[in-house]
Amino acid sequence: DISLVKNDRAFGSQFTYTMAEADLRKYFPISSATILAFQGFAQLKTGDLPFLQLSYLGGSSMMRGLYAGRFRDNNLLAVQVELRQRLSRQWGVVFFAGAGEVMPSFSQYSLDDLHSSIGGGFRRRLSKTERVNLRIDVGVANGKPNFYVNISEAF
Repeated sequence: DISLVKNDRAFGSQFTYTMAEADLRKYFPISSATILAFQGFAQLKTGDLPFLQLSYLGGSSMMRGLYAGRFRDNNLLAVQVELRQRLSRQWGVVFFAGAGEVMPSFSQYSLDDLHSSIGGGFRRRLSKTERVNLRIDVGVANGKPNFYVNISEAF
């Protein structure tokens, strides 16, 4: 998924800024019960950004384990990988890891500022036809756990 959003006073916005976003995903079946999933995510924002529109790491979908919004800046680069293992028709487990960074500009990207998270969780199938899961995850970042209960996969 690739998108471009333009906010401008001419369109009624109080702020003038542009956001480009790329969300790239790939799923590899390892066996009939095992999937290896990858996600790469980037946001580039320029202009007069309000604080709540800054890019941020963390939350229940990307970089599980980090508190959502703990790290904010204009730009974001993040990747995550998840191993999904079905145990039965209704139950499964996952293990995941992610790494990401926010920065004022991509020229200021530094591996020294890279954040990481790891974790795992359980899946309970709620619908056979729609493949909807209840997910219960625990992610760890900076030595501290965060717990998530959601419907549907993180990605």
